[in-house]
Amino acid sequence: MAAIKNVIRGDSHTINLTVTGPTGPVDLTGSTVFFTVNASNNPLNDDDAVIEKTVTTHSDPTAGETIIALDPADTASVVIGDYFYDIQIKDPSGNISSLPKDKFQ
Repeated sequence: MAAIKNVIRGDSHTINLTVTGPTGPVDLTGSTVFFTVNASNNPLNDDDAVIEKTVTTHSDPTAGETIIALDPADTASVVIGDYFYDIQIKDPSGNISSLPKDKFQ
């Protein structure tokens, strides 16, 4: 993933995500995807997150494809500025993998 830019406060926004590994797409069947936006690039926890989304239903799980849908309520109270997002995937066995963090504007 790259920086997520130009998200307008109070608007809907869709983030299409394809998760791949060294051998190709990561099967997301039974997995949970966590999306968090924070003011800090390295928060101690998610207590200060400005956006938190949990995705358990995926658009094409065997192809590693999911959608993170931001609703107007998710962004309505976010103060305009630069933030950082992170995405974590919890597989059916409980293993958690983190994708590279990037900027969210």
